[in-house]
Amino acid sequence: PPPGTVNCQVLGQAICDFDHQTNVSLQAIHGFVAKFVADNNAGNFTLTVNQKALLNQIVDDVNLADATYQAWHNAGGAGAQAPVTAAVSKVQAGQIALNAALQGGK
Repeated sequence: PPPGTVNCQVLGQAICDFDHQTNVSLQAIHGFVAKFVADNNAGNFTLTVNQKALLNQIVDDVNLADATYQAWHNAGGAGAQAPVTAAVSKVQAGQIALNAALQGGK
């Protein structure tokens, strides 16, 4: 297992895989947000009011997803995975909505 993964020998491979994949997903989301903000700040495009609202919502949602995941992870992978999955899914839906709002808008 990757460093920082929950104790796979104790909790089992399914929980270990969930932990790893969730961490990878959150890292990818952070990369998306960082690149998007950097491109916007560099003047590569100008966001509309709606697009800015979507981006701000993604940032809020990723912060919540991080906190939810970290709480689950720091508890050793004990507890329900559904809140973590729901939080990450909400961020991913926000990414899709923002990408759709940007289509043709550059």
